[in-house]
Amino acid sequence: MRERISKLCDASLLERIFIGTFHQFCLSLLRQHFTVAGVPENFAIATDRQRNEIAARVLPGSSTSKRRDLLDSVSRMKSSTGGTIIQETAAEIAFYNKSLRESGLLDFDDLMLEALRMLVQNERLRLNIQAMYREVFVDEYQDINQVQHDLIELLVQNGVCITAIGDPNQAIYGFRGSDVHFFSSFGMEFPEARIVFLSENYRTASNLLEACGDVISAESFESAVPSVVARLYVQGRLTVFEAATDKAEAEYVVHQVEKLVGGTTMFSHDSGRLDSDDDDRMTFSDFGVLYRTNAQARILIEAFERSAFPIRFPEKSRWRNILLSTTFSRF
Repeated sequence: MRERISKLCDASLLERIFIGTFHQFCLSLLRQHFTVAGVPENFAIATDRQRNEIAARVLPGSSTSKRRDLLDSVSRMKSSTGGTIIQETAAEIAFYNKSLRESGLLDFDDLMLEALRMLVQNERLRLNIQAMYREVFVDEYQDINQVQHDLIELLVQNGVCITAIGDPNQAIYGFRGSDVHFFSSFGMEFPEARIVFLSENYRTASNLLEACGDVISAESFESAVPSVVARLYVQGRLTVFEAATDKAEAEYVVHQVEKLVGGTTMFSHDSGRLDSDDDDRMTFSDFGVLYRTNAQARILIEAFERSAFPIRFPEKSRWRNILLSTTFSRF
């Protein structure tokens, strides 16, 4: 995002734009205003090892799973507390936080919570931040949690403009405390917002898009987002295959490519694996295999290499598939 924005404005303007995550923004605020925030001047962000060591002191003699449960509970509470500002009711959590501060540490969730606490309690600083950032853009709005929501509410006051983009069908971080209901309530919280639905799809055939819609609707969050409409007037083909193992899945993919290119060895023809009457041949460059995780990539690569297929594997993908986006803007 920084690279794209740098192409649209000169260096002097770029210096006035903050581009980063919620955590980066809050870290910057706390570094600049540590005295107001009441956090150690040279605080560090606790590593997983340090958090586990503190959890072991909080729960001496406990199992690894018990300590992990404690850390998960702390994280959930800090990310869902929001504007009420955390009040440690559990002795274990109070001890955990006290131990962090005594070690000059903040954990990852503290970054947003302490920044929120600071802005709630210090009106002068809050007004200064609002005057500094007159335009606020929030990406992936469906994945914000209570603390992030309350932070946005504090920033977007006194004429500050907010633009948000998101898709409730891509809400995947509920386990981190995010709440997709903030997405649906955006129009009520910002009644002057202009809402734009990006509901036309120019990449996918209509029957494939309908199949995707059926999968999404079975599990998706109820919202007013309209269905996506295909504008690519070609017929796609959908095959649903359930493999017994991940290796079987990879071999199935290899076999499908082999069939469509017309075979790679004489054995392909002699064994009857291919339809010799099929003249609609394709080349290896006609195929792309999409996967969800790098663990799947390794198994796919091994399967293609066993069949001596030429493959090109990007070290770091620059592509991102977006099914639907909805943009909000309040002026």
